[in-house]
Amino acid sequence: MELTGRADLHVHSCHSPDGFATVPQILAACRTRRIQVVALTDHNTMAGALEAVDLAGHYGVEVIPGEEVDTDEGHLLALFLREPIEPGRPVAMVLREIRRQGGLAIVPHPMSPWDGFSAASLLRWASEVDAVELFSPTYGGRLHRRKAVRLNRRHCGLPLAVGSDAHLLEHVGRSYTCFAGSSAAELRRCLEQGLTQRGGRAWSVAHHIHYLQQMHSRRVHGGAAAHASGWE
Repeated sequence: MELTGRADLHVHSCHSPDGFATVPQILAACRTRRIQVVALTDHNTMAGALEAVDLAGHYGVEVIPGEEVDTDEGHLLALFLREPIEPGRPVAMVLREIRRQGGLAIVPHPMSPWDGFSAASLLRWASEVDAVELFSPTYGGRLHRRKAVRLNRRHCGLPLAVGSDAHLLEHVGRSYTCFAGSSAAELRRCLEQGLTQRGGRAWSVAHHIHYLQQMHSRRVHGGAAAHASGWE
């Protein structure tokens, strides 16, 4: 089976407190970088996702509405949502809400010291989630990648989901999920069948430095940092 489709399943817009690119910028970048499907997953809000759904037709990109939801054990990506999920609740309650909406639950950046599921949490919820982000392009996500891959291979058996964890425009589409097809429905089917592969690359050192500079500027100027310009 040829996995020619590309989906970026973890993207933050300026609707996230740590995101900088606008939704139109993100959709234009996806079109340029041959990303057919993108999941807008801002922190604890669907504002960016809903805006993207409205604009997607102008860019030829299919949008999966979602969120990166805070739980009591770490962050959880919720995809194919119809409405926002209340953050800060136990994992079981968040999973129940994702299921009620017919969505998918993905564990992002497992074992990351910054809000990733611990090994114990991943084991505890492996039978309840749909996939795991075993390749996270950020430094924090890569710290314990080998341990997460080994744990998943030996005990969890979860499908692979990959996204750029984009916070700046230049991050969008840098890493992605490869799947058979070109639509969100085909992507979902491949995830459910475990027929996905990793594509793309990790953030570079320059990407990390630029992101930290933007966050510092936002803190200093009280949220007035400029949007990322899109350099590569």
